[in-house]
Amino acid sequence: IVGTLFARWIEVDPEAALNAAAQLPTHHLRSVAQYAAWTAWAVTDPAAAFSYLGSPLSKGYRAQAEEHFWQELASADPERALAFAESITDPRERTERENTINRLHAYQNPKAALDWVLANREDESAKRRLGGIFWAWGVSDPEAGLDALLHLPEDMQSDEAFGQLGGAATRRSLNDALSLLPDIPKDRQAAFLGEAIEQESGNNKNPRGAAELAASLPPGPASDSAHYKLASNWAAVDATKASEWVASLPPSDARDHAVSALSSRLKTSDPEAATAWAAFIDSPSKRDRHLHNAVERWLQSDQAAAALWLESTDRMDADQKARLYLESE
Repeated sequence: IVGTLFARWIEVDPEAALNAAAQLPTHHLRSVAQYAAWTAWAVTDPAAAFSYLGSPLSKGYRAQAEEHFWQELASADPERALAFAESITDPRERTERENTINRLHAYQNPKAALDWVLANREDESAKRRLGGIFWAWGVSDPEAGLDALLHLPEDMQSDEAFGQLGGAATRRSLNDALSLLPDIPKDRQAAFLGEAIEQESGNNKNPRGAAELAASLPPGPASDSAHYKLASNWAAVDATKASEWVASLPPSDARDHAVSALSSRLKTSDPEAATAWAAFIDSPSKRDRHLHNAVERWLQSDQAAAALWLESTDRMDADQKARLYLESE
């Protein structure tokens, strides 16, 4: 009832409606009334609402009012919202508003959102906005999204855009994402699959499917990142199965990244296991860092057992051991 009342009141006498909303007795009622008023005003008379935002307002109130105004106008009329955003004089605020509008616009009409970005491509943030557009396109129509991405000027294509498309397509279904893979340039497939793996491994959705995707990546940063993310996500929900998978990996930089992620996940709940995994890392610098973190936590939870392991291991030198003992005192 309160929301309906203020949504109608704002059309008749905006200032009186906003003043009345501010005087309501509880925070909840004030929030409901102000949200209803600002979202209605953004649609019925956005020019007046935008002008009112330029008047003296408290910092907290202005932030809330602006959020309601821009979210509603961007959803209802993104092109008009962009026109208002162009009049913002502060470059940082203007870019922030344009990014929000562009993201919401993309869910309604990704082609129109893309056309706007291309028309404003001289803006240094234009390329960064493409990720949100191709995520939205991957959710609604990944084939059309890929076609649009492949027809972009080369200087506007990016790993971020391919990755976002891959992640969103995978959220629909893994088959949707894999059906696009043959048409993706070889040098962009790692970025595409990296986000697909992130989606499949999140919330224990399909970690084994994600593991197959990770195995298909060529050696390099994308493979390392994918293995790290998969091990971390999987261990968060099923450390036993994640450990079995990591143990099955052949020696490589990717395995080191997976082991690092597993050790990091385990160090709070099972520092002894985290230590054992950290010792398994081949890279000396990475091994030293993760061993230090795991043993440090183990010394806090079971000093006797951790000290016994320290005395017997050759994976840490005398200086490293002494530093750990000193830090644990």
